[in-house]
Amino acid sequence: MKIALTLLIALKGMVSNIVGEGWGDDGDGFISILNPDGTIAALRWRQATSDARLSAPKGLCVLNDQLYCADIDVVHRFDLKGPGSSTMPIPGAKHLNDLATDGKAVYASDTERGVVVKIDPATCKTSVIDAVASINGITFGNGKMYCVSWDLHEIYELDPSGETAPKPFGLARHFKNLDGIEVLPGGEIVVSDFRGNSVWMVSADRKTAIKLLDVKTPADIAIDRDGMRLFVPLFHGDEVDIFGPAALKGQ
Repeated sequence: MKIALTLLIALKGMVSNIVGEGWGDDGDGFISILNPDGTIAALRWRQATSDARLSAPKGLCVLNDQLYCADIDVVHRFDLKGPGSSTMPIPGAKHLNDLATDGKAVYASDTERGVVVKIDPATCKTSVIDAVASINGITFGNGKMYCVSWDLHEIYELDPSGETAPKPFGLARHFKNLDGIEVLPGGEIVVSDFRGNSVWMVSADRKTAIKLLDVKTPADIAIDRDGMRLFVPLFHGDEVDIFGPAALKGQ
């Protein structure tokens, strides 16, 4: 089993799990729920059904009491208040990776195509936003959208409308293969470097990158903003490491 990603909902963590290959359509994927202390509340909270065939689940996000999950070329939707589920095919999708929401729509990064797909949750209609090559993690913070690139080793600010070209931070020299990204309330940005086996923080002015942690194969990350805890899933470790507020201060 390979733990891929986490998303915090209230005080509990939701973790997508890949069994086997990272992009294999095998129907063996599942989603777990973690207790606040990191113990498992439900190992297989959701798994493949006739309505939602979970194979290689990756990015997760929540909008309007619905959990959205990226899975190769579709996005699954699970009702957080009941057993309901459904699957939305994404036209032209190749390797859907991370998900994020601005509170109105759901956005999915497509690593192979280097684009972001905007999904209207009410109509399931989609539109494509040109992004960057090998785009991986995406997020919103303080009214802006950000992403990281796996092959370009860089962090970017994105225009959700697609009208303005992505703006690189100019920090690629620090990283190997970026995976996850989160924004802190003060504007600092935390990223996970999968092959760099590390987690970094970038200053709000985008000028300084500081290594916070040495961890092996960190995938997507999540932050409990109430407790200021950092959740780091280890892709090849089958575990989620939880770090307290000191980690986010570089202590």
